Amino acid sequence: MTRIVHPHFPVEKLPEDLRKALGNATHVRLIVEDKEADERLLAELDETLRQASEDIKAGRFFTAEEVLASIEEEFPLETNRAS
Repeated sequence: MTRIVHPHFPVEKLPEDLRKALGNATHVRLIVEDKEADERLLAELDETLRQASEDIKAGRFFTAEEVLASIEEEFPLETNRAS
């Protein structure tokens, strides 16, 4: 997922409707996320889970650990996630 974080973004650089909603604030924490990237990732994860389910039914996995290892190989956990 593409995520951009600006911890002290100047309110004056925001669109007018957002500036009005923020009242007298001079700086805000701005977080921008690529929603389409999230949707693509979810679609890929859904396909991986579907394939894992088929593999389980076909007897290609024997333990839950093997299933999780297969999923983690395809989708490694992010350890340095911006917040």
